Amino acid sequence: MIYLTCKKIPDGTTAVGLYEKVKPAFPKNAGNQEYIDELYRRSRDVNAKESLYALSLLAHLLDVAGSMPLDMGATLCRDKNGKPHIDGCNWHFNVSHSHSYVAVALSDRGDVGVDIENTAIEAQKAIKMAQRFFTEDEQACVESQPASFHDVWSAKEAIAKYYGMPLGELIDISKHKPTLYLELLKRIKTQKFDINGCAVTLCVSAAENDIRLIN
Repeated sequence: MIYLTCKKIPDGTTAVGLYEKVKPAFPKNAGNQEYIDELYRRSRDVNAKESLYALSLLAHLLDVAGSMPLDMGATLCRDKNGKPHIDGCNWHFNVSHSHSYVAVALSDRGDVGVDIENTAIEAQKAIKMAQRFFTEDEQACVESQPASFHDVWSAKEAIAKYYGMPLGELIDISKHKPTLYLELLKRIKTQKFDINGCAVTLCVSAAENDIRLIN
């Protein structure tokens, strides 16, 4: 099962309040404390509050799934590329945030990637960025329909996060190693969702269909 949610951070929410809410929501071990503390230390960064809010949404999804690993010593951590995961259990998660909106995906079926876009882009800027970062087919799509830029960009973000690679690396593969890029695409699928007014792209295994949206 894959669980997906997207919410706006409530007005008046503070990093301190989220920190105090998130701490008891995960197993009390040094790894989790370090992970949460690291986010809180960046509380002056606008993204820190969004990251802490993402953890509160993750805790909610784990609760909905009935799988909060409180007694398993499960630990929040990141791999060498910075992709977050939970060590010590079979759940995988991914987060994305944009302008006070946060999306979180939780899966017990393997890796998952998620991206959220909730801002518009001017047509000329979309075309110029597509010429720089997209394949020729993708460029043609954006040139004929500039509004499709976010669909392509968001899919790339979600795919890169699924594979745990930097976005720049995936873009380089798509432009210069088309055979490898096609192989990567064969293994996964992306799906678009409109949740609370935001465009959310989810990347999952090609065989996965069991997705539950959580308010």
